[in-house]
Amino acid sequence: MLHTSHLKFTFIVRLVAVCLTAMMATSLFAEQLTVKYAAQNYEGPPRFKVQAYNNGSSRPVWSSKSIKAERGFDTKKFGTNRASLFWQTITFQVEPSTDVDYFRIRFLNDHAAADPSKGDRNLFVRWIEYRGERYPASKGKKSANCDQKTWVMACAGSLDIMVNNDGKNKETYGITNVCGYTFSNG
Repeated sequence: MLHTSHLKFTFIVRLVAVCLTAMMATSLFAEQLTVKYAAQNYEGPPRFKVQAYNNGSSRPVWSSKSIKAERGFDTKKFGTNRASLFWQTITFQVEPSTDVDYFRIRFLNDHAAADPSKGDRNLFVRWIEYRGERYPASKGKKSANCDQKTWVMACAGSLDIMVNNDGKNKETYGITNVCGYTFSNG
């Protein structure tokens, strides 16, 4: 009995050591950017891209590939009820040496029926998380004004969220992921 307990303890200690080593290696080689989003589909899902910029620059210093939103609500079949949105996150790796002032989320393929109540493709962004800080989309700036809410991307365009601004646009929260165990705070 003692032998089995000792083996379990040794296994757990080694697992924690491997996990901590992996976490340190990941933090040395990449910064995580997480985007919390939801989608409304119409004849296909929204596609979006995330880019990092420096103030005053027209060229991104980092760019994701084009992302097809997952698990969107089909507005052609079920209408445009925003209460039915499924919120989820996607995480990107950004080189730690990348100097970022803001992230731009570009909604690439807006589409709607002639009567938008019969179907509309939209992208919704709740927040981004970068370098341990959460930045709400509600404090961002949109390029298109087809919806008053900043976090609602109801037509093609972009949403810029500042991350290098002395904390003016961030939220405080606790640790959300440790060694594969996820803790949620919204």
